[in-house]
Amino acid sequence: MKRTGRYRKAREYLERVQKADNRAEKLEMRLENLRVLATDTANYLNGGTAGGKADGDRIGRITAEIADTERQITAAKEEAERIRHEVRETVSQIREPMCQKVIMMHYLEYRTLQEIAEEICYSRTQTFRLLETGREEIERMLANE
Repeated sequence: MKRTGRYRKAREYLERVQKADNRAEKLEMRLENLRVLATDTANYLNGGTAGGKADGDRIGRITAEIADTERQITAAKEEAERIRHEVRETVSQIREPMCQKVIMMHYLEYRTLQEIAEEICYSRTQTFRLLETGREEIERMLANE
């Protein structure tokens, strides 16, 4: 069952960081696959079993795709950093320092509630309440924009 309800806007706002990071990671995986493909293709061609214009065109297409993917990765990382900075600025406006810390650890460091609770020496329930309080403040900030 999908969670809905309280602080939906705040969650979506905060989760933008992870979505942007995931996009960059997917592009990096694609780049690695393209590099493997380029290496395998070059090894095949160097084995002397093929050749000609079609093979050169294939290497050219792979090389162009690698360059394009590298540009996309750079843009995705810049966007992720911009979003991360924006979210940090918003979170820094939360009045309660422990709420700030919990939000930062959960949404910017991708830590679980259990990991956060152990680090700050609070129960998981208390940590969840801090997270909810932080989300509530962010929800109010977003409503006032």
